[in-house]
This record gives sequence, structure tokens and C-alpha cells, in this order.
Amino acid sequence: MSRRKLQKNLLKKFHWPFFFLFLLTFLTSYLTFLIRFNLRTNLSFNDTRGKFYYLFGEYAVIQTIKNDGSVYVNWGKLLLFLFFLFFLIKLIIQFSLNYFRKYYERKLQVYLSKKLLGFAYKNKDLMAKKSSEKVHIINETVPNFSRQFFTIPISLFGVITDVSLEIFSLYFLIKTQNLTDLIPLIIVFILVNLVWFILFNYFAKKFQERNNKKKIVYQQDEKLQVRKFLENLNTINNKSGDLERLYKLINHNSEKISFLNLATLFFSLPDLIIPGFSIFFLFLYYQFYSGGKGGLSWNEYFIANNSQSIFLKLKRGFNLLPTISSFRENCQKIESFYD
Repeated sequence: MSRRKLQKNLLKKFHWPFFFLFLLTFLTSYLTFLIRFNLRTNLSFNDTRGKFYYLFGEYAVIQTIKNDGSVYVNWGKLLLFLFFLFFLIKLIIQFSLNYFRKYYERKLQVYLSKKLLGFAYKNKDLMAKKSSEKVHIINETVPNFSRQFFTIPISLFGVITDVSLEIFSLYFLIKTQNLTDLIPLIIVFILVNLVWFILFNYFAKKFQERNNKKKIVYQQDEKLQVRKFLENLNTINNKSGDLERLYKLINHNSEKISFLNLATLFFSLPDLIIPGFSIFFLFLYYQFYSGGKGGLSWNEYFIANNSQSIFLKLKRGFNLLPTISSFRENCQKIESFYD
């Protein structure tokens, strides 16, 4: 069975569970967005205050409107809405998403295990050749594959949904506050950082794979030499200099592995930089766009916060790349079961 055929058959069998899990994922992301969005619009924007925005429209949460036209938000009503959104509806949906994802993962694991066991029963002679390898596929590869089969598309869908909602929030802010003059700065800021982020992840992945291979070689060599030394303790092959050579090997490998660990820390640079993107944007805005004069407002802060959130969501997507690579390997292993 080819990889495409295997995945196509599984998608056909589990398409309704996927639809259900996608719906729960969207609702979880949307409710989180809704809470933050309504808090932001009611905290500082005169034109949009006193309203609770949702998917199909808006609902007034105005307490009083004075003669000067100032809008006063009914914070008791608004916070009650947000309280129930999070602590009742969102928690129930999040709980359902976590439960049903685990439930369908188990269903897929059982389905694949039965398929492979049925094939093994009908092909006993073929299975006898590599029985330990087949057992490993059923006991180890199938559970990992089942988890990744649901985790990857659901997580990617969540990332796409979160980024889309953040972009909409940014668009709403620009539109309602007439901030079109900031669009060039926002676009340049996002594009430049997106380019370096993609390039960094691409090259870092290459270097990290190389470093991991070197680290494994050092560790395996060390384990092999330790095993040989212990096996030869009571034999004539044991020599007084063997222990000193083993010490030198361990020290040498320790230095190499320590250097590789130091290089690995460099790969976490985006994790350290992205949380500061809001400050970076405000710095660029104030020092260069405003010429170091005037002050900052909530508008600039929310734009900076939106830009940072977009990259935090994108980072979640890039973090899935090793899982996607592992998923492909597990898929190939399951295919090999039929060989």
C-alpha cells in the first residue's frame, strides 16, 4: 500500500471526525479572539465603545450617554458576557476538543492495528521473517502515527485561524481609527520579519539536523567503548591503558557535545526575539516614523501587539515541521509492514 493510498483511505474514513474537530478548533480560537477583541475595542476607542461584537453583528453594552456624546461602557454587563464566554463556553469546547481528539486517535490506532494484524494472520510466512520489526510497527509506530495524523492538520488549521483573526483585528483597528498612513510601516515590518524568520528556520533546521547526527555519533561511540571496556574487564584483552583511553574519549566527547549544545541554543533565537516584537515595532515607529517626537497612544500599542501575535502564531506552525517529518517516516514504516 502506497503512502498516498493509505492517507487517502484514512481521510475518507475519518472525514467527519476531522470536520467536527476543525469546528471545535475554530470555536476555541474564535472565542479567545472575541474576548480580547471586545476588551480592546471598549477600553480605548470612542467610535467603537459600548458595543459587544460577535460573528453576526454587535450588541449594545452602553451604560449612559452624556450630552457631550461620550460613551460609557456598561462594564458589569460586558464583563459578565466575557466571563461566561471563557469560563463556561470556551472551557467546555476546549475540553471537548481535547477529549475527542484523544478519542479519535485511539479509534485510528485500533483500526490500523486490526488491519495490520489481519494482514499478518493471512501472511504468516512473510511475517516470520521480520517479526520483531513488525511488532515494533504495531506497538510503537502506529500509536505515534495515529496521534500525528490528527495533531498536524488540527494544529495547522488552528494556526491559520488564529493568524486570520489577528489580521482581521489589525484591519478593524486601522479602518475604525483611520490609521491608513501606518499601513506602509506595518507591511514593511511584517514582511521583513517574516522573510528573516522563514530563512532562519530553513537554515537552522539544516544545521540542527547536522548537529543532532553528530551528537548521536559521539554518544553511540561512547556507549560502544564503555560496553567493550566492561565486557573485557575479566579477559586477557584487558590492558591498563584502556581505562585512560576511555577517560580521554569521554572527555573529548563531552567537549564536542557541549559545543553542539551551545550551537543548539542559537536555534532558539526566534523564541527569544518574537516576544519582543511589540517593543521593536514601537521603537521603529517612535524613532524613525515619528522622528523621536510626540508620544504613543493605545492605537500604536495595539498594532504592535497584533504584529507580535501574528508571529507567535506563525512560530507554532514552524514548530510543527519536525512532527510533519516524523509523520512521513512513520507512514513509510507502516507501508513497509506489507513488504
